[in-house]
Amino acid sequence: MRGLAVSAALIAIAEIFLYVKRYELCIAFHGLNLLFSCIYVILRKDRDVIPLTLPSTFRLVNLAMPVFFTLRTYWLATVYLPMFPAIYYAAKALNMSGEDIGFTAKNIQYLALAVLGIPIGFAEFHLFKAHFSSPLIITALVMLVFVSLVEELVYRGVIQSYFESKYGVYGVGFAVAINAIMASPALKVFTVLPASILGIVYSKTKNIYVSTAIHWVACLTWVLLVYGVH
Repeated sequence: MRGLAVSAALIAIAEIFLYVKRYELCIAFHGLNLLFSCIYVILRKDRDVIPLTLPSTFRLVNLAMPVFFTLRTYWLATVYLPMFPAIYYAAKALNMSGEDIGFTAKNIQYLALAVLGIPIGFAEFHLFKAHFSSPLIITALVMLVFVSLVEELVYRGVIQSYFESKYGVYGVGFAVAINAIMASPALKVFTVLPASILGIVYSKTKNIYVSTAIHWVACLTWVLLVYGVH
């Protein structure tokens, strides 16, 4: 538990530095979290810190990735793509199967809950503005395959699944808190609500497709509104 507390604190401190635009300190503290996690697992044989390597890995990729594309959509793809192997190896280190993460047909009927993403998308549009120059279909696909799926695998598939199995409802709350901390500076407080909805839905269905569908509809609603404005 101490290791988990230290790791979460390092992530929180790093994100505070991101909020005040001290990017070099944000990178330093996320890097410190990865270093601490490696040493902690080796010395203490405790795997609790492994799920929290994913948020730090994402932020480091997000800030340090060379800019290959000027278009926001393609940049998002290059930032999220490296997370797939990171998620795979974290899940493997935690002995989590595909079904443990939520790759299952069980409760697939709850895909209808994707409509919950519509009001979330409307709210996000009023809080966070962006501009996309790529074709709408490309942006929609990137939001599905990269943004929505990767974030759901990280926060629900690995982090929530692991901590909920150990700590029950407190594990769900912890995953929601990490998700909110890692959100864009303009959306950190707001993210508590959609992250809670996604966490509850995932907890009840244990289906990553359902939470990803809600997430994607929220992103798609936001994107459609952005394209409509521009």
